[in-house]
Amino acid sequence: MHFTQLVYLTEIVKHGSISAAAKSLFISQSALSQSIVSLENEFGATLIKRSRYGVKPTYFGKQVCDDSEALIRQFNHAIARWESIREESSKISGKVHVICSPGSNDFLSGVVLDELHTTFPNIILVLQQTAQMRDGFDAFIEEKANIGLGSVVETSVERFKQEAESKGFVFELISKEEPLVLLGNKNRFADRSELTREDLKQLDVVYYSDIREPWYTSLFRGTACQLPTKESIVKFVAGSDAAAVFIPSSIRKEYTTKKRSLSLIPLAFSAPEAILPICHYLIYRPVEKLTPAEIRTLDVIRFHPYTP
Repeated sequence: MHFTQLVYLTEIVKHGSISAAAKSLFISQSALSQSIVSLENEFGATLIKRSRYGVKPTYFGKQVCDDSEALIRQFNHAIARWESIREESSKISGKVHVICSPGSNDFLSGVVLDELHTTFPNIILVLQQTAQMRDGFDAFIEEKANIGLGSVVETSVERFKQEAESKGFVFELISKEEPLVLLGNKNRFADRSELTREDLKQLDVVYYSDIREPWYTSLFRGTACQLPTKESIVKFVAGSDAAAVFIPSSIRKEYTTKKRSLSLIPLAFSAPEAILPICHYLIYRPVEKLTPAEIRTLDVIRFHPYTP
């Protein structure tokens, strides 16, 4: 069944004539008749009766026609609403300054930028990376930014939330990233269903070089190297015996799904011994202090939460 068939049926009933309906729909009478016959076959019931006095719906056809008219009205209302939203979206403009902690900018520079450019073409996103979000508070206080996107270990969420709210900011948790160890498929542990503490002690770990050494490196044998980008980490792990954690899916996807040269393996042990989950969050000023462009940027980030 197609929506257009329901439109055709309502037009026939409205005009009381297949020829008149065909003219209003700009299609041939034969095409219109075939469409209604197909609809009747699908229902297993006659929808219209033809006579020398014109075309009238059957009892069942009248019910289908009435419901179809309601659907068409609802559809037209939705179209008008979508067009209005699209028109209003194009009118929203301005620069939006976002403070990002390391890792968060990978997310913003991908799917969020694409969505903003498509839906809100006149919003300009200005990203500023900071070593940690506490440094971003100063930018908030100095009114250089009104939105922050960051990450914190799960055990620190409540403390950080209280700190943000004590400064008058809204704290909003948007997603949680469970730790997965990234290994090249040639690694001797690549076929494991999970990794133990003893397994990690036989692996070197690679991490992002523009941040201080992560807390989890002590769980591994040592540090293979520090690399300047997450892309370089993925390539290094794919061709070595080293491991990595917390590499965004947008970066590792080509290697895990297309080239199939990487494996993602969960841990066999849990906190506090394990690598703790990372929680991704938003910090922003109260909504009444935000511009329309900032509010829409928050909406897009919520719509595309960070996915590991």
